[in-house]
Amino acid sequence: MRPSLLPAAATLALLAAPLCAAPAFAQNAGSQSLTPHEETFAKEAAIGNLSEVEAGQYAETHAASPAVREFGRWLATDHTMAQQLLELSVRPAGLQLPTTPDQEHKQKIEQLTRLHGQQFDQAFVTAMVQDHEKDVGTYQKESEDGHSRLRGYAIMVLPGLEQHLLEAQDLNHLAKEGGLATAAGGDGAGSASSVGNGSQQ
Repeated sequence: MRPSLLPAAATLALLAAPLCAAPAFAQNAGSQSLTPHEETFAKEAAIGNLSEVEAGQYAETHAASPAVREFGRWLATDHTMAQQLLELSVRPAGLQLPTTPDQEHKQKIEQLTRLHGQQFDQAFVTAMVQDHEKDVGTYQKESEDGHSRLRGYAIMVLPGLEQHLLEAQDLNHLAKEGGLATAAGGDGAGSASSVGNGSQQ
């Protein structure tokens, strides 16, 4: 059974309500502008979240495997939540985040949408492994940076990204073994957290 992503999603769901009223990590940012590094991280995180939402939504409706469709659904859900948390975190600084994926990510998504059936499933889960490997590394560094005013955001989202990576790796392994077509959704492609990357991704 694949590892459940539910704990991470539940954690973010619980955090979302109080953050909307008084985001603790956003308050740490104060009213000053973010550093160039913080701005870069925030903008890349936003692009990653937006890309994962779009790719996940497409997989939810077009993947051949029920497991991949389920993973796509939770990927979109989690990265939508992560984007909302990110917006809260930068709001005090007045930073305007991207509202659409950049050209590089648009091209990647377009390439995926040209594929169909099991070919799409394989390419999608492979891309998600690559994206989340990069994201996890980036978020780990940010979460360990004691001077970063986005450290709290990174700490909150990182567990979900790690779960996304584990799930994508599991699905990728099934795809290579030829077992993806018969894999059912809902046994762990379940709920995630953030996740992103995103995509920096």
